[in-house]
Amino acid sequence: MILSSDLCLSDQVKILETAAAGLEKKLEAANSRLKSLTAEYLNESDSNEVIKEILIRHFNDEPLYVNPSGDDLTKTAQIIKASQTMSRKTACETGPVSLVQNLLDFKTATEPPFGPEMALMRSNHAGDCWAACGSQSSLTLQLAKPSIVESIVLEHVPYAVATYQSALKKFVVRGFENVDESPILHFDGEFHMDERHPHVQLFPLPEAKPISVLQLETLTNHGNADFTCLYRLRVYGKQQ
Repeated sequence: MILSSDLCLSDQVKILETAAAGLEKKLEAANSRLKSLTAEYLNESDSNEVIKEILIRHFNDEPLYVNPSGDDLTKTAQIIKASQTMSRKTACETGPVSLVQNLLDFKTATEPPFGPEMALMRSNHAGDCWAACGSQSSLTLQLAKPSIVESIVLEHVPYAVATYQSALKKFVVRGFENVDESPILHFDGEFHMDERHPHVQLFPLPEAKPISVLQLETLTNHGNADFTCLYRLRVYGKQQ
């Protein structure tokens, strides 16, 4: 908005106040519309939580639920091995497939599910996840440099706005100096998916020597036998 220099100060203030009031009404209307869209299956308190979740995910890359220390090592990591991705074109087969096949599925997909790269990306939409075949899966990352890994952050969509059966549950994190060696870091964890827990959860890892390879293995999910959705994995620590 550009105000004319010919207007006196009081007139300029009135114009700005009117504009501000108009914006406030538009925000109230948008908020009311969002609440009405969720009214069919959510009560009033849940609706407010959904609005908060959406705003956090849209405007803030670091949700308020977690405050990890260190650098986000996944920004420079590469996927070197992954379980089979569920494809709409072909049925899931038993056992892992090559990363090349996963990449081909990812590149040619026109709708969810996508390939393992989705697990390292930020997304604001239900369905934008890596859908691995079955209730067990594995994702292995090559870090850019040997690093002391301090924690991981796992993410699903909010409990109130999407199904949760495909979310991972029990999992294991392993760290290696080199991919073919025995792990020097081991952590058993459980991702809770219910109304009492946030959809973004931080898991501190035990102290260990610097690692170059990190593996996340899903042992169980929350009841979906066909596929397991990993919306986002982040690894935090310090490069050496």
